[in-house]
Amino acid sequence: MTIELRTGTTRALLQQLERFEVEAAFVSEPFERGKLSSVPAFDEHLVLITGRTAPRAGRSAALGGQTVVAFPHGCSYRQRLIEWLAEQGTAPARILEMSSYHAIVACVAAGTGVAIIPTEVLDQAVVGHAVERHPLPAHLRLNRTHLVWSGEASAPLQALMALLPPAAGAARSVEPAPQAARSGPPTSHAGSNQRSASPS
Repeated sequence: MTIELRTGTTRALLQQLERFEVEAAFVSEPFERGKLSSVPAFDEHLVLITGRTAPRAGRSAALGGQTVVAFPHGCSYRQRLIEWLAEQGTAPARILEMSSYHAIVACVAAGTGVAIIPTEVLDQAVVGHAVERHPLPAHLRLNRTHLVWSGEASAPLQALMALLPPAAGAARSVEPAPQAARSGPPTSHAGSNQRSASPS
């Protein structure tokens, strides 16, 4: 079995699944499941980060007019932050798009804007100590990543699911796709299975 890893935003990876370019993808909530089958993979704790000199940002209203630093359009974390701002009737002044977590953290540390990032990633970032962490509301704090696929799960894909973290597996149940989605073409050739993972 050959495993090919690709990265991209949640939306980009879902589009690759629709085109049968990958067999499965790890995507973060929120996302439109549509005709895809899915299984919970792991949970992440999200945190809002700002520059050290920025005022305390405990409420989304305090972030209005600031720059949001995020992955390109289609990133689920970016969507969460924009929706949180909208809840208070506010919006960012602009969105600065970056291609990596390290670039996002570095920009925030330099005072460029604010971002949402998993705490596990922030703990490993080179300049993770140079930003201020702010807790998010309960409905935004916990984010779940799912393994999703189209059609019947192949034997290699089932083997991959068996390797997922036990914490997620304790309450894991496959959410099947509608029956019509199971008659599509295969997503990989025998002996060659593609895997895809999303950074957001």
